[in-house]
Amino acid sequence: MLSLPIVTADLPLRCAIGDGLQSGGQQPSAILRHAAARGFFIEAAETGGDSADGAVPTGLWSTLVTGPISTSAILRNERWSSARRMWPPGSPSCSGKLLAMGLIGSIRIEVSGHRSDLGRWRVAQRPSEPRLRDYVLGYFASEGLLPKPLHERHLPALEVAIVLNFAAPHRIIDPSDLKRTTELRNAWIVAPQHRHRIQEAFGSRNFMVIRCTPIGAQMLLGAPMDLLTDRTVALEDLDSRFSQLLTAHAEATNDWAARFDIVENIIAERLASAPPPPAGLLHTWRTLQQSPNHVDLGRLPEEFGCSRRHLIAQFRTYFGMAPKTIARISRFHRAVAAVHRAGRRDALSYAEGKPYLDRQEAGTVRTATQTAIRWSDLALGCGYYDQPHFINEFESFSGLSPLEFLRRTRDE
Repeated sequence: MLSLPIVTADLPLRCAIGDGLQSGGQQPSAILRHAAARGFFIEAAETGGDSADGAVPTGLWSTLVTGPISTSAILRNERWSSARRMWPPGSPSCSGKLLAMGLIGSIRIEVSGHRSDLGRWRVAQRPSEPRLRDYVLGYFASEGLLPKPLHERHLPALEVAIVLNFAAPHRIIDPSDLKRTTELRNAWIVAPQHRHRIQEAFGSRNFMVIRCTPIGAQMLLGAPMDLLTDRTVALEDLDSRFSQLLTAHAEATNDWAARFDIVENIIAERLASAPPPPAGLLHTWRTLQQSPNHVDLGRLPEEFGCSRRHLIAQFRTYFGMAPKTIARISRFHRAVAAVHRAGRRDALSYAEGKPYLDRQEAGTVRTATQTAIRWSDLALGCGYYDQPHFINEFESFSGLSPLEFLRRTRDE
């Protein structure tokens, strides 16, 4: 079980504004849980007297929060941990006052914007709270207006996207038949993929993405990942209550930082109550991601302490793929990053999971690309046997050769 000092719930909050926030006769736990669900945290509390069972001592610190404060600071604040120990969920009603309920700011977010003939959009993103990183990579949000349809090429990634959409539907295009499309409206899951996807972006845009690791998604959804691999599924069809909880709370604010924090609280509580993965599985996963070219796949069962069949079954349940496939996709992303650096003019830093604008017409590549890039050296540097092996793998995952990828896509 994960140990996280985070609480969320969906209960009415009745408070009177005076010298502080009166408890209104509710259980403190009810106020704390609903406050957290709305993006609030109790930074300090003070009582007018002991609670019925002495759970909340008189004279606990009191500090009025008047502005944004850091989520990470609160989560790692020993006073907050102590407050939860002294005032646990389920404590009886308290007659005192809550003096310091404040709207929290988020862990620092990165915000960028774009305006051109393609349209206008702004994006925000931040990593997850450090203790969640094995399960949730981070959060991404975008809003804007696109006057004409744009195609996005999504490369296979070793992550699961939970998408919460607040504007026009998103449309997935079948790469084998561009006239076949599927509309996605409210909330959906994009499971790990073996091949690229083409998605159409058009009109009003306002959505958020929770970037989960496969093992984190399995714990959140309680479903074997191999049943979801290569699929895009409505979250409502997998868990209607979870879908409603996420969308309702995320829609409660238009502030990106607050929205990230609210969703993270819900995710953290759900992870804390989920059965933990088998011992050693996370370590093996990290190794395959960080050093795909230095892992002896044949020895993994021995290191994991099980048979090869059992190991593959565990990987399919928690990651949706066998270890060899995970290593291949990890190596592919190293290759994409290398191609990105070698062939882009003023290239932005490569980010796994980020889609590329896809153009049917060939674009321009940096001058003398074909002679400047030593493809055989790049292939060997990324861990491929030779140049043909590299090109075959690149085409298999992206749908394009490396040079076509540079000509057809833009990293906006």
